Amino acid sequence: LGVCCFAGLVYAFGIIESELKEEFNLAQQDVAVLTAAFDLAMYLSGPLGGMLYDAMGPSKTLLTATVIGGAGFAGLLSGVYRLGPLWHTIAMLAFSFALIGFASSTAFAVANTTVCRSFPPKWRQTVIGCMQTGFGSSAGLFSGLSLALGGDLFLALACWAPATVIVWTTGVFFLKVIPPCDDLLRSSSSPPSSSS
Repeated sequence: LGVCCFAGLVYAFGIIESELKEEFNLAQQDVAVLTAAFDLAMYLSGPLGGMLYDAMGPSKTLLTATVIGGAGFAGLLSGVYRLGPLWHTIAMLAFSFALIGFASSTAFAVANTTVCRSFPPKWRQTVIGCMQTGFGSSAGLFSGLSLALGGDLFLALACWAPATVIVWTTGVFFLKVIPPCDDLLRSSSSPPSSSS
C-alpha cells in the first residue's frame, strides 16, 4: 500500500502545473507538453512495465522503477532545466516528468499485481480497491505536504522525492508473492500422486 501511496503523483499535477506556469511564465501550450509527457509515460508504459515484471519478477522491476523515478526526481530538483532557453526548460522538465510517470505506473502495477496474486480470489477485488485507494490518495498526500510547506512546490518535491525512493526501495525487499490461501488448501488436501 505504501508503494501505491507514492505512485499517484500524476493526480497532483494540477498543483504542480500551476506552480510551474507561475515559476517559468509558461504558456498554456507549454504546460500541455509537460502534462502530455507525464500522462503518456504514465498510462502508455503499462505493457513495458508488465513485460519487465514477467521477465524479472516484482523486486527487480520495482528496483528498476525506483532508479528511473529517482532519476526523474533528480532532474526536477537539480535545476539543470533552468539553464538555457525556454525550449530547453520545457524539454528537460518533460523528460523528468516522463521518467517519473513511467516509474509510477510500473511501481503501481508491481504492487497491485504482487499483492493480488498473494490473496485468494474471493479477496482480490477488495485488495485491488485498497491499492487503488492508496494510488489515488497520492494527490491528497502531496497537496497536504505542499500546503504544510507554504505552497512551495520545489520544497514539497524535495521532501516527496526521497520519501518515494525510500518507500519503493523498502518495497523491493518486502514485496513478494505469497501463495494464496486457496492454493495452499488445495495442495494440502489433494491426494499424493502414486508412483508407478
